[in-house]
Amino acid sequence: RTQKASFDSFLGRINYTLLDRYNLTATYRADKSSRFAKGHEWGYFPSVGVSWNVNEEAFAKPLAPALSTLKLRLTYGKAGNQEIDFDEYEQYFSTGRYNGAPAYDMTNLGNSDLKWETTTEYNAGIDAGFLNEKITLTVDLYHKETHDLLLKVPAPLGSGTSEKQIVNLGNVTNKGIEVALSSKLIERKDFLWSVSANIAHNINRITSLGNYNELTEGNNQEQILRVGESVGSFYGYRFLGVVQSDEDVSNLPKIGGKTPQPGDAKFADISGADGNPDGKVSPDNDRVILGNVQPDFTYGFSSTATYGRFDFYILLQGSQGNQVYNMLRRYLERPNDSYNMSAALLNSWTVNNPSNTIPYLGSTRPTELDSRYVEDASFLKLRNITLGYTIPVKINTTSTKIRFFASARNLLTITKYKGYDPEVASGVDLGIYPSSKSFLAGVSLTF
Repeated sequence: RTQKASFDSFLGRINYTLLDRYNLTATYRADKSSRFAKGHEWGYFPSVGVSWNVNEEAFAKPLAPALSTLKLRLTYGKAGNQEIDFDEYEQYFSTGRYNGAPAYDMTNLGNSDLKWETTTEYNAGIDAGFLNEKITLTVDLYHKETHDLLLKVPAPLGSGTSEKQIVNLGNVTNKGIEVALSSKLIERKDFLWSVSANIAHNINRITSLGNYNELTEGNNQEQILRVGESVGSFYGYRFLGVVQSDEDVSNLPKIGGKTPQPGDAKFADISGADGNPDGKVSPDNDRVILGNVQPDFTYGFSSTATYGRFDFYILLQGSQGNQVYNMLRRYLERPNDSYNMSAALLNSWTVNNPSNTIPYLGSTRPTELDSRYVEDASFLKLRNITLGYTIPVKINTTSTKIRFFASARNLLTITKYKGYDPEVASGVDLGIYPSSKSFLAGVSLTF
C-alpha cells in the first residue's frame, strides 16, 4: 500500500499590553491531520496567558534597586499529539497462501474512532531580578493532564489478528516545579564572572487506562502501564542472590516447578493467587515494579568568566533517581546464547567461587526480567568546556576581533550505570550508541 499524509494548521494570536504593567496573550490553533479517522481529523487548541509587571506599580518603586524586576505569570493552554503511523485508523490485509489457495491475513484491525491525543497545561510563574539584575530568579509551577493517550493494546478476541490495535485510552498527569537562578558574581573592567543553575522536579502518574488496570509491553512484558504508577515502569522479579552450598533449600520458593539448587538464582515470593506467598515464583503473581525512567529531579550548572582577553565557559548537567533497563547486559550474561558473552560470566558461581550475583553457568535463567538489570542511571555530565582568547585588530578603519578557541564536549560522565551511556531516551538499553567525546579548536572573526 502507498502511505500518504497531510497536515493543515491555522493559527491566530492576540497580544495586548496595558500601562506597561498588564499583559495578555491569547492564541487559538486548529490542526487537521490525515492520520486520524474521518470526522476526527481536526484538533482545536486554545491558550491564554496573562502577566503582571509588579515592579512598574507605584508601591513597588521604593523597593528598587533591591527588587529591580518582578513579573507574575499565569497560563493555560492545550496541545495535541498526532505521532502515529499514517494509516493506523484503517483496516488492511496482506495477501498470502493457505493450503495452496490464495488467502488474506489481517495485519491491522483499524480504528474508526481514532483521534488526537490532547494535553492541557496550567502554569504559574515568577520572574524576579534583584540588585539591578545582578541576581535573577525564575520559578514555574505546572500541572499537565494528557487525555486520550495513543496506545497500542491487544486486539479483541475473535478480531482475526494477533497484532495490537492503536486506540485512545487513558490519562496521564505531570506536575512539578522548575527553578532557575543566575548571578553576576563579579563585574569589573577586566574581570567578569557569572553563574547559572537550574533544578526541576516532575511527578508523573497514570490516572486512567479505561477498562484496563494495567497493560504490559516488551518481548517479555518487562514494561508495565499501571494506574497510579509512572509511565516507563519496569516489571519483573526481585533478585535475592544465588543459592549457596550450605543453604537450606527446603524453604526456598520453587521456580518453574523446581526447587532451586546451589548455584541457582533466588527470587522473591511476593504473592500467590490468594494474595499471600504460596511457595513458588510465577510471572502472574510475583513480578513487581522495579523502577521507572522518571528522574527524581534534573539539574544543571553553567559558568562564564572573562579575564582580560581570555574567556571561559563550562556547562554541567545531571539527572538523579531514574532507572534504565540494561537489556544488553542481560543478554550478554546469558551463557546459552549463540553470540558474544560478557566477561562477567567468568565470575559465575562454582563451589570454589561462591558468587552471589552470577548464577552457575548451567542453571536455568527465567525469561522474565529481574531486578539485577534495572540499574540506577543517575548521572552528572560535563557537557561543554570552552577556553578562548580574543585579539582586537584594526584593518584600515574597521575594528576587528580575532578569537581563538578550544572546546571539549561530553568530556566526563559520573555514573554508576554499567552500560555505555546512562542517557537512554526509551529507558531500554540494547546497546545505545553513547554520547561521543569531541574536541574542537578554531578561529572566529568579528567585524
